[in-house]
Amino acid sequence: MYGNITDSGVSSRRKGLVPAVLILFLFILVFLLNRFDVPYAFKIDGWTLFPATLFVNLGMVALWLVTRVKVRAIVCPPRPSLWIPIVAWIATALFSTLTSDARESTNWQGLAALACIILWTSSLWIVPCLGLEKRSIYILLGIFSALACVGACLTTIQSLAPNSLRSILGWYQVRPESINVSRGVLPLGVSTVVGAFYMMTFPFGYSLVILSTEKWRRMAGFAVVFLMVTGCIFTASRTTVLAVFVTLLICILWMRRTRISSGIVLTIVAASVCLIGIALSTTDFSRLVDLQDASIKWRIRAIENAAEMFRDKPILGHGIESHFHRQKGTTSYSNIYSGIGGYEEIITYKNHHSGREPHNLFLLLASETGSVGLGFYLLFLFTLGRFFYNAIHSSVETRDTLLSKAFFIGFVAVMIHSLTGSDLLARQRLATLFWIYCGLGIAFNYSINNRRKVADEVEGDLRASCPHS
Repeated sequence: MYGNITDSGVSSRRKGLVPAVLILFLFILVFLLNRFDVPYAFKIDGWTLFPATLFVNLGMVALWLVTRVKVRAIVCPPRPSLWIPIVAWIATALFSTLTSDARESTNWQGLAALACIILWTSSLWIVPCLGLEKRSIYILLGIFSALACVGACLTTIQSLAPNSLRSILGWYQVRPESINVSRGVLPLGVSTVVGAFYMMTFPFGYSLVILSTEKWRRMAGFAVVFLMVTGCIFTASRTTVLAVFVTLLICILWMRRTRISSGIVLTIVAASVCLIGIALSTTDFSRLVDLQDASIKWRIRAIENAAEMFRDKPILGHGIESHFHRQKGTTSYSNIYSGIGGYEEIITYKNHHSGREPHNLFLLLASETGSVGLGFYLLFLFTLGRFFYNAIHSSVETRDTLLSKAFFIGFVAVMIHSLTGSDLLARQRLATLFWIYCGLGIAFNYSINNRRKVADEVEGDLRASCPHS
């Protein structure tokens, strides 16, 4: 998939610079204030480029140029490599956007949105080229988990806090669905978006629980898992709550069977404390089991619109940002979502109103780039997932095997979350975080393979020097 990457020419000072800058970028993506109402933003025919997107992603490119990591070669395996399907998808999206005849937006808006998607995804290729050492990757995974823990604490406190403190704890307030519903948010995004972020970091906390021999490390792992479970529950998102328990079950059954008891005990403790918290919370958790509420109906209408768009143009789709909108739709009065009437951002397709996005990554792909684009993107995701899975079998040490499994489980968890969210193609911060995460997974596999290669070379030299041993 990639070639051999060496860190020759990278000074120790620059090696320390890379993880420090990446930590700063991660903090900006999760906790930078004033996410939308920024004083300076660039607009391209109605599409707004926010400073956070430009700063972090262009900063990643600059960081790579500064480190001057030398790439010896790029070796494509005989099977489809990672970059071929994504380049094919970009070409398909570009063609469908340029030939789009949608009246709801212009081709320039679609091209700007596609450029942003490419910029967000660029972290997947940049991070493995930064020459990160294994220790630096461990530190960055720890920062990922720490940021998620702080975020989970804030979303939980928001649910338990009185109304007068919610806006302070959340930095900005989203419109409640009813007088009794106020769900945890972060500058990263609303409840469903932060839920996907928690899914990425959850398996690493679990790996600490079953891997560490030191008591304090195991306790830290317990804390990460517990905070992730509570944080997911207090988002009051059906998808997030379901995904976190599915992820926990996968971790218990697959990561190490000899310590299933630790996972079971952790699950019981987390569930008990969550039940107590739910009883004390001001959030109405009845929506978790209500499959007929306004949110479900609103999503169904968006799914119906996406399916209708795909039926009309099943090959190449309607183009990026043609009908669905990533930033803002048309604000119109609707009594569907709130149940009591209110102004909503909607899109209209064939006189059928729905939300501005289908809340499903794959339906968004199908409606905008057709079956051709959907096929290429699925191949891209499958190739990436297969890379993470194969890395499990190439690991020698138990710790490396468990962390490789954690990367793979986190990737699968986000894919499950994408069944009810289109955030990877619509949300700049979460998309950048996810591709940085995947880039770290690739870099981690490089470090494992390089160490294994060195060990094999040393063993070969020893055998050559001692032919009769």
